[in-house]
Amino acid sequence: QFYTADLSVQWVQQQQKFKVITQNMLTRETKHHWFHKCVWAAGDNGRPYIPHHFSQILSNFPGRVIHSTDTANFAHDVRNKRILIVGGSYSAEDLALMACKVGVKKVYIVSRESSNVVTWTEQWPNDKIQ
Repeated sequence: QFYTADLSVQWVQQQQKFKVITQNMLTRETKHHWFHKCVWAAGDNGRPYIPHHFSQILSNFPGRVIHSTDTANFAHDVRNKRILIVGGSYSAEDLALMACKVGVKKVYIVSRESSNVVTWTEQWPNDKIQ
């Protein structure tokens, strides 16, 4: 839901469900919701991880290196720029699409595997993904 914040997510053993409390940020109304499943979609527990060898490679790079968990200024960071996304799974795909939406010039993606979801570039808009 738009303009909604999750205030808490709690597993309730007795109900065998997740109880989620949300708040509408415009009206401040809170609601309780019950779900059978809960998907944590913030990477590895929301903690950024950049492999040490990759950090060494980037140590002399003069530009800004952004982890997928650090998207607070994403539009400002990528608008009218050519960017490189390292990784081939759904976070990379999400960021590539978000970059297209905010006006990136071009997105280049490198991945270890040629069969990852981001390799399906013929589906991408405006010929912006390679």
